[in-house]
Amino acid sequence: TGGAAIGPETEDGDFDRQDAADKLGVIDSAIKKIAGNRAMLGAKQSRLGSTINNLGVQVENMSTSRSRIRDVDFAAVTAEFTQNRILAQAGSAVLSQASAVPELALKLI
Repeated sequence: TGGAAIGPETEDGDFDRQDAADKLGVIDSAIKKIAGNRAMLGAKQSRLGSTINNLGVQVENMSTSRSRIRDVDFAAVTAEFTQNRILAQAGSAVLSQASAVPELALKLI
């Protein structure tokens, strides 16, 4: 049958009161064990659910952080580009003025 034997039968196949009480005790013990296992599995399932939720929050936080880092990098690169462009324009202006000074000196002579 594959199941564990609950207890011995009498020779005629009947159980007496004590056998029945013993068998009910075995069944009650098995039910308590199953209930304990169910409670343990329920607690583990609850912890796994919490872990899954926490991992989801961590993924969202990482995504947000990554986005902020990209935005900061973009802002820094844009600021650096603008600064370099202004410096280049200023350099060009200084060079054009520097080349104009000798021409003015020649005009004065």
